[in-house]
Amino acid sequence: MKQGRHQEAARIRRADKAAAVGRLMLGEFSNLDQFFQVAERDYEKLPRRALKAGVRDVRDRLTSEITSFCKENFEGMTEAGLARLYDEIAPSLRQFQVGAVPLHLFEERYARVRRQVLRGAPVHCTVVISVRGLQLRFPEDLLSKDLIAAMDILKTVVQTLGSEKNWRQSSNVKQMKVFDYLARQEQFASRACIIGAFNLLEAYLNGLAWEYSQNPDWLSSLSERQRKLVEDTSQASIRDKLLKYPTILGGKELWRPEDPEISYFIDFFKPFRDSLVHPSPFPASERFGGYDKLSRFYGICTPVAVVTVGFVADLISQIHKHLYGDGVAEPPWLVELRDAHQDEKPSDLYEVLNQLQAGDFS
Repeated sequence: MKQGRHQEAARIRRADKAAAVGRLMLGEFSNLDQFFQVAERDYEKLPRRALKAGVRDVRDRLTSEITSFCKENFEGMTEAGLARLYDEIAPSLRQFQVGAVPLHLFEERYARVRRQVLRGAPVHCTVVISVRGLQLRFPEDLLSKDLIAAMDILKTVVQTLGSEKNWRQSSNVKQMKVFDYLARQEQFASRACIIGAFNLLEAYLNGLAWEYSQNPDWLSSLSERQRKLVEDTSQASIRDKLLKYPTILGGKELWRPEDPEISYFIDFFKPFRDSLVHPSPFPASERFGGYDKLSRFYGICTPVAVVTVGFVADLISQIHKHLYGDGVAEPPWLVELRDAHQDEKPSDLYEVLNQLQAGDFS
C-alpha cells in the first residue's frame, strides 16, 4: 500500500511539475507563486481519494496538454524532461525570477527546440523562462534594442529642443530646469549609443566565432594561431576581431588595416568609446594615438552617437554579406536597427509609451 501511494504521488508530482513548466513557458502565470506550489506540496500526505483523482487527472487531462505543448515547440521532449527542467530552473527562478539555459545545453539535456520556434535566433542563444513565457535571448538582439531605445531618446530630445529655441534665453526657472534635464538626457543617450554600438559589434563577432568553433572539422583546418584567436575571444582586441574574424571565418579577406572602414573606425570612433570605458584625465598612450581622453569624453553628442550607430550597423552588414552572400537575409535585429537609424521619428513603441504615460489608453 505504501509503495503504491508513493508511486502514485511521484506520478502526480512529475506531471504537475511538467504542467507547471509548460504553463510558465506559455506565460499563463502572472507570478511564480503557483509555479512553486508544486514543489511545496506534500503529495505523499494527500488523502487516498485525492491521489486517485490526481492519477485520473494526469491520465485524462494533463498528459494530453503536455504532449500537445511539447509537439508544438520541441522534438523529443517528454513529461519526465519537463519535470527535470522544473527542478533545475526552480532555484534560479527563486533567486532571479528568471531561469536560463544555453540552447545547446538545453537541447543536450531536454529536447531539440523546433527551428520554427527559433525564428531566426542564432544557435548561441539562451532559452529563458519567466512569467513572460518562453523566450530565446541573445546579446545582439538585446543590444540592438538598447540602441533603438537610446536613439528614441535622442530623437525626442532633439525634436523638443528644436521646437523650443528660446529656452536657452528663458528667465523662467522651471523652463531652464527642464532644458537642463533634456540636455542630460541627450548626453546620457549619446554615451549609451557609443557603448552600445561597440558592445553590439563585439557581441556579433564573438557569436560568429563561437558558432564556427562548434565545428571540429573546421577548427582542425585552422592554424594554431587562428584557432586560439577564434576560441579565446577575450584575448583579441576589437580591431583584431574586426580584421581577422571575417578572413578566418569566410576563408577570404574582407578588409585590410589601411582600408577606410577600418582606419576610420579605429582613428575616429574608437577613441570616443575608449574615453568612456577607460575615463581618465591622463592622455591615451602614444601607442594609441596620444589623444586627450577627456576632450573625447565631453565631445560625445547626438551627431557623433548617431553616426557611430550607423557606421557599426554598416560594418555588421558587410560582414554578414561577406560570410553568407546576397542570398541570405540580414538578421531581423539588424534590419530593425538600420530602419530605426534611418527614421528621424522615434519608434512606434516609444510613441505608445508616451501615450500611456499621458494617460491615453485608447
